[in-house]
Amino acid sequence: MKIGADIGGSNLRVALVNNGKILKYSHIKTPNNKSSFLNAIVSEIKKIDESAVSGIGIGIPGPLKNGKLINPPIYHYIILIWKNILKIYLKKK
Repeated sequence: MKIGADIGGSNLRVALVNNGKILKYSHIKTPNNKSSFLNAIVSEIKKIDESAVSGIGIGIPGPLKNGKLINPPIYHYIILIWKNILKIYLKKK
């Protein structure tokens, strides 16, 4: 099973997926400040988390060049998100 998060300008969506099927789904309005945003994404991931999760993917908006994301407008949030998500999973182990 895997967790996918879609961070959009209006909505934050998180799903637990297995073999292409959505098993759990959660969404909220995307918070507009850093603290609320970080708390929200961690909270949404915790809501659908399962012990058998083998990976997490996060989709974010931003410009592409040669198929790669360049200079996304919320880049600094992404670094903080990964740090917080890693803390969650490292505490579990």
